Amino acid sequence: PGEELFDIRKDPGCLDNLAANSAHRAALRSLRADLEATLRRQGDPRLTGSGDIWESYPRYSPMRPQLGGFAEEGKYNPNFQRR
Repeated sequence: PGEELFDIRKDPGCLDNLAANSAHRAALRSLRADLEATLRRQGDPRLTGSGDIWESYPRYSPMRPQLGGFAEEGKYNPNFQRR
């Protein structure tokens, strides 16, 4: 799911996702706002329109070419190289 919200006192295994539960709508809204404010304050590229920078770094995790995109382990993505 795109969002997860758990009551870790009642559900320490985090098995019951409460994000879609209307009883927790206000808490979820508040947490979203707090997260966005923190990410903006930190200059997170995903909120400043530069989120594709994450595609520019070399990958060292398992490659999955079936997903498309650049998939050469340990190399910079040439689509993001300065020319």
